[in-house]
Formats: sequence, structure tokens, C-alpha cells
Amino acid sequence: MKSMLRLCLPLCCAAACLAGAAPAGTVIQNQASAQFSLPGGGAGLVNSEPAQLLVNAVCRVQVTPDGTPQAPGQRLTVRAGEPATLRYELSNAGNGPATFTLSAQALDGAFTPNLTTFVDANGDGQPQPGEQAEQLTLGAGASAAVLLVAVVPAGASGAALVNLTAQCPGGLRTTTTSLSSWPRPHRTSNFARPSAPSGCGPVTRPA
Repeated sequence: MKSMLRLCLPLCCAAACLAGAAPAGTVIQNQASAQFSLPGGGAGLVNSEPAQLLVNAVCRVQVTPDGTPQAPGQRLTVRAGEPATLRYELSNAGNGPATFTLSAQALDGAFTPNLTTFVDANGDGQPQPGEQAEQLTLGAGASAAVLLVAVVPAGASGAALVNLTAQCPGGLRTTTTSLSSWPRPHRTSNFARPSAPSGCGPVTRPA
């Protein structure tokens, strides 16, 4: 005597895919079922015990413009002794609110700038009193403007690399900017911003 058995597979794979995009704390219901045909006719259905999958919080952070020491995301030129304001966007790519730690590092170069991080709360692209911050809290999918102010030592010349790092318990993201300087103590002008977030050539000031 033979019987025919048809299984409806559980949705564990689909649930795992959904968990990657679902908000933290989401409960995904999962149940398997088996349908079978009897030799004498008729059919039967058996359901498994229902299972629940709880989506855990995943912390991911993105920083743009992205860059590496080999291919910096921005290239700026500034006069020695003056500050350069580097502009970034930090995004929460995780599935729940997260607090990110901001830090900046000067890599090997011809000079070592003094670095300070700011959260651009009013979006004007300029550091303001009270905006200096080493932490930033964002909801899932939210983003914010972050400023890195690099003060070049007086008399410095040559080039240096600086990193902006955003870190959360799930990992960190670092982006690199190339900063060039030359000593011109008797001239004043505003340095130009890059025309695109990831310009491939140096941004220079007007003569």
C-alpha cells in the first residue's frame, strides 16, 4: 500500500530574510505543515507547533563620502594656520536606534592637524558653539550631517590624511580625506568646497 505525501516547507528561510529588514523587536510567526493523500482516497493535513522568531537589533553605520588612504573621498587644500571644515553624512543602516561614537585620526603625513568633530544640528555646514560632539544617536534609517574641523599648524606645508570614524557595537566605518597645505601667511581667501562629494582631484583656492 502506497501513500502520497506532500510537504509545505516551513518559512524559516524567508523569515531569516525578513529579519534582515525588519525593525528590531519584530516577532515573526512561523509554522510548517504537511499535506498527504491516503491510498483509499482523501487527504490529511498535519501542522507543526507554531514557532516565533524575534528580530534582534543589528547596528550598522555608513559614512559618506567614503574613502581610503589609497583613494580619499575628499581632497581639500587650505592655507597653513587656518581651519578646514570637512563635511560628511552619517547614516544608521541598522534596524533600530543606535548611538554612534565619533572620532578622528591624523594619519602619517607632512603635518598633524588638530581635529574636532561636530554634529551639524542646524544644517548650515558650519561648526557652531554647542555642536561639538563625540556621540550621535539616530533612529533606524535616519541620517545626520557631521563636520570634522581640521586646524592646520602655522607654517605647515605638504599633505596629510585624516580619518573620520563612526563606531557602534556592531562594527565601525572609517573614511579618509586628503588635506593639503602650504604656508602663505599674508593672503586671505576662502577655500573652495569640492564640486562633488568624491572629487578625484585636489580642490584649490582661487589665486
